[in-house]
Amino acid sequence: MSSLEKIARSVPAGASVFFRERPYAAVEKQALVRDVVGLANALVDGSRYLILGVRDQGPDQREFVGISDDEISEARKIYQSLILAYVEPDLALDLDIVELDGNAVAIFSLNRCDSPPYLLKQNLSNSMREGSGWILHEELPTRLRRPDMQTLFQKTLSGSAHQPKIEVGFVGKDLADELVLDALDLAQMPSKMAGDKFRKLMEAKQVARDVGARTLTHIQRLIHVREFGAAQPYENASDTSLKRRMTSTEEEHYWADDYYEYETRTHKVNLDLTNHGEVALRDGQLTLEFPRFDGFGVSEYLRTSPNDEEGIPTEYPSVSAGEKKIRIHTNVCAVPGGVTVPAFTEPLRIWAREPAKGRTLPVDFRLIGSGLSEPVTGTLRIRIR
Repeated sequence: MSSLEKIARSVPAGASVFFRERPYAAVEKQALVRDVVGLANALVDGSRYLILGVRDQGPDQREFVGISDDEISEARKIYQSLILAYVEPDLALDLDIVELDGNAVAIFSLNRCDSPPYLLKQNLSNSMREGSGWILHEELPTRLRRPDMQTLFQKTLSGSAHQPKIEVGFVGKDLADELVLDALDLAQMPSKMAGDKFRKLMEAKQVARDVGARTLTHIQRLIHVREFGAAQPYENASDTSLKRRMTSTEEEHYWADDYYEYETRTHKVNLDLTNHGEVALRDGQLTLEFPRFDGFGVSEYLRTSPNDEEGIPTEYPSVSAGEKKIRIHTNVCAVPGGVTVPAFTEPLRIWAREPAKGRTLPVDFRLIGSGLSEPVTGTLRIRIR
């Protein structure tokens, strides 16, 4: 998944990301200029994004409706020339087309907005006069006020000496530094469940022998229907055949057991990265380190269900299990100022079993990236109950 796709899917609308469902029509050039200028003047550092073809109700309710080829062609022809004609200093709009959920989404990137304030250099309409400007504070652009102008001039003159202020924590309403996980048993392991069915058939045969041979087949049939269902034909198997089939269930259900143990019976765990500063974090890399001990681990790769034909996601973090430590590494998408993004595109699969009950383990993290003068480090905790 590209960094632009991650932004379109995961980053909330805010001062550095502006979503719009439809392209700007020919009669909406005022709205286009206002929105682009508002993004350029936003009090964040780093790139800003105008994303078209998205029906946005938050990252969890975001629909990628897309735009047509004709609308893309029109945007290429008009948007940049309109901005150059009406805005100063000059602003460059870089257009990328990203396919999301089968639809083409247009992402305009403003990668260099280091000379604010950006203002109109000529009249655009009676209400949008030369010298006018806008700023995006939340999700809608508003007219620049005197305090905004002062802040933007100071930012330009100081060279924006700020840097990202990143907080790392477990996903939740508020970033948490402790996560409680239940120890999950493996009582429903597919091979065990299959073996139990054959074992019950053998027990039924023995019971039938004890009460009389005439009831043997009848009891076996009843147990067969209960364990295997009426759809599977009854087979009068010998004791030897049942024992052989019972002992072969582990091999026959190897992949189902693997999926059950390392996917079904795991906790899906993610972290959030919140940028409390004005400067965007770019080109981030996050490393986690867990202690390794009996009854606890992290799946090293994603499993696919034996009945699943869709395949598995490819954006799982890198997991390396050493003798004493488990290390996780992932690249982090851009974290604009004032927003929260998930650390992992695909959450970690963490498993905890009975031997780990009652233990609390430290999770050390280290985050580096463009804009940080030094790594962001700390320790989170996971408690197993």
